[in-house]
Amino acid sequence: MPTELEESGGAIVRSQGLSVSVGRTDAIGRSALEHRANAWRSVIGSMPAPEVLEWIIGIRRPPPAASAEAAAQVASLVAAIDIERKPARSVPVLAPRKDWIVSGYRTFERQEAIWLRKFAFQGKAFERVSELARSICGGLVRPGETRWDPAQPRHRSCWGVAPLQGERNPPLPPGARSLTSEERQREILQASAAPGLSRHHWGTDFDLFDADLDPASWERGGRFWPAYVALRDEGADYGLADPFRGNGSSNAGYIQERWHWSYWPIGRGLLEFARANEMKLQRALEARWSLRPQFTLVRQRWRDYLFGVGEGKS
Repeated sequence: MPTELEESGGAIVRSQGLSVSVGRTDAIGRSALEHRANAWRSVIGSMPAPEVLEWIIGIRRPPPAASAEAAAQVASLVAAIDIERKPARSVPVLAPRKDWIVSGYRTFERQEAIWLRKFAFQGKAFERVSELARSICGGLVRPGETRWDPAQPRHRSCWGVAPLQGERNPPLPPGARSLTSEERQREILQASAAPGLSRHHWGTDFDLFDADLDPASWERGGRFWPAYVALRDEGADYGLADPFRGNGSSNAGYIQERWHWSYWPIGRGLLEFARANEMKLQRALEARWSLRPQFTLVRQRWRDYLFGVGEGKS
């Protein structure tokens, strides 16, 4: 059954005359994207504020028309770059069509599970080892190791967690120490948003093609470089852009994520709403994070990690 947000949002969407899918926007001109943005700004402004806040932080699903419109734009873009196959921008690396989107909408609970797994140093390896962390740990993380690996005893010593069963963590070198709780959070925040701050909550953002989310594969000469060039060159015609362009460092901000594409005609309206309702948003986030030690830095710096990236419009 639809949630209250879907029902109220859906009624407002219909009142604005917004269809579920718009297809290829460059066929009707760039001005159509601004029209969509203005219409969605009106929709968001007409919805009850608590419901929009729940949409933003991922505890209620977005209106179906929002998710469907963004997904349709991504599908149209990927189909176009696959069909065009221009010599300089051919995309032979594309996955089968069903695998284009490796990650789309994500709830607060799903993002929280990802966050807590990384903080507890469990499961598969994850991005990224900062130079600051490498220095703190006194060489336990070797040059060339860019991902934190919970199965690696040296990394477990650096992270400050107990050894795996049957294993032994090496001692810290003289003058070195394990990472603090805040430093662990900063490491995670380079490549993962905290729950409540992820744009994947909005239904407007998608990770494309690369299930490994490997930055090196998207650099010039990498497997997904042709895909990135094609997305970069064509994306603006569909209202899609890559907001995570690596403007941060180990102290703030996210690494470059060339696989992450955002539909700005809706995303921009949500960011504007978040800025206009900052204190209400803070209270909603703090209610979810509570005083847990896994979120101490996030509670202090959440504005940087929500607002400190591109708005998506090229």
